[in-house]
Amino acid sequence: MTTTVLRNKLVKRIQREEDPTVLRTIDILLRDDSKEEAMRRRMMEMAVLSEKAIKKGDVISLVDARKRSKGVLKGIAASRTNYL
Repeated sequence: MTTTVLRNKLVKRIQREEDPTVLRTIDILLRDDSKEEAMRRRMMEMAVLSEKAIKKGDVISLVDARKRSKGVLKGIAASRTNYL
């Protein structure tokens, strides 16, 4: 398949695509960013998502976060002792 044929197929598929997540992913893959620009953009995206989660009340307390992480760490430690 030539580059032109492939490009035309991709353009047609992108034009038919309705899912914003897929389109955002394609955009990210095709961007020509430096590592610093990509990291800065990703940090901003995460900050926006965090603000949305906070506004929705989709957050946990520090105490709950510590309990969860301790539980995860205990599970990891337990699984490792089974291999020794």
